[in-house]
Amino acid sequence: VVVAPPFIYVDQVKNSLTDRIDISAQNSWVGKGGAFTGEI
Repeated sequence: VVVAPPFIYVDQVKNSLTDRIDISAQNSWVGKGGAFTGEI
């Protein structure tokens, strides 16, 4: 299982999960096109 909370909550969620659940994070951007996922 992978959980992808908003980035500002990653640390809080990570501390409340078990070892069997992983964390994912991705930024977002208001632009309509392109790859804007490399910031985090």
